[in-house]
Amino acid sequence: MEKTNPKNRTLRVMLYGALCVALSFALSYIKLFPMPMGGSVTLCSMLPICLFACAFGPKYGFLAAFAYGVLQVIQGAYVVHPVQFVLDYFLAFTALGLASLFPKKYALGMAVGGTARMLCSVVSGAVFFAAYAAEAGWNNAWVYSFVYNLTSIGVETALCVVVALLPPVKKIVNKLAV
Repeated sequence: MEKTNPKNRTLRVMLYGALCVALSFALSYIKLFPMPMGGSVTLCSMLPICLFACAFGPKYGFLAAFAYGVLQVIQGAYVVHPVQFVLDYFLAFTALGLASLFPKKYALGMAVGGTARMLCSVVSGAVFFAAYAAEAGWNNAWVYSFVYNLTSIGVETALCVVVALLPPVKKIVNKLAV
C-alpha cells in the first residue's frame, strides 16, 4: 500500500467527513416512524457519523458529529430554553463522536455514541418537558423521558448497532480508515 502525505490524508479525511455528514443528514429525512411529542426513528441516520468517528478518531469524529448537530438545527430546531437547545442539538449530536473512542469496534462505538445522545435527550426531556409526563399520566418525569427517548433514539441506536455488525459494513469502513 502506498503512503499518503499528511496533506493528502487531511483532505481525504475532510472529504469522507463531509460525505458522512451529508449522508447522515439525508438519512435523517427518512423517518421510519415519528414520535407524538417530537423526534422520530430514522433510517440509521446516526450510523455514518459513528462509523466515520470510529474510522478517523476523536479529533475528526467529534467535529463531524458537531457539524451534524448544526445541520439538525437548520433542519428544524424546537427550542424552549437555551440549555435545552444546547442539550438536544449540540451536546446530544456531538456525543455521537464518542464512537471514536472505539476504533475498529463499530457496533460498540455506535452503541456508546447513540446511548450518550439518548442520555442528553433524557436530561433535556425530564428538565424541560416534564409537563408532558404529567399529561401522559406519568408521575416521574425522568422515567417518562427515559422511556420516551428509549422508544425513539434507543430503537434507532439498536438498529444502527445491528447494521454496524454486518460484515459488508465493517469491510467498507476498514477500507476508509487507511
